Amino acid sequence: MKTHTFTANDFEIFKARVLSLVEQLGLTEWNLSITHEQIGDRVAAQTNYNSVSKNASIRLTINTEGDFGMVSDLGKLALHEVLHLLLADWCETTAKLGSPIHDLVIAQEHAALNRLMRIILLPKQLVWCGLTDAELAEFSDMKLGSYDLCLEVEAKLKEKNGG
Repeated sequence: MKTHTFTANDFEIFKARVLSLVEQLGLTEWNLSITHEQIGDRVAAQTNYNSVSKNASIRLTINTEGDFGMVSDLGKLALHEVLHLLLADWCETTAKLGSPIHDLVIAQEHAALNRLMRIILLPKQLVWCGLTDAELAEFSDMKLGSYDLCLEVEAKLKEKNGG
């Protein structure tokens, strides 16, 4: 398998994307450490967190030989790692229940992450109920997931549907 190297420039792009997603998803209560260091075999990026203290470490590796199809896509890697923070409270709570199926909890977390990624990465037309590109452009300066954006899109849909 071919080795992929993430450069210092790649890291800056990854870091900027992580910080942007944290802001967009309203996860700003987290104290983040974002680093560029060698992680391990077949791991391109990794998140470790403590949901009580809200401390998290997000790492981008230097060299990898593959990570489940996302080896070189910095945007997808950043999104995947930030979504760990989105689900952190659920995962830690479930794990602390003392369930003997902790590995299944982790598997379920990744299944949910992959579902969320498909939704977030869908073309805008599918996400926003058939609004045209011109109609979507009106919302381009609003943050993903913001309450104002929800209200504006709802109003536009009512106007478009004659309601």
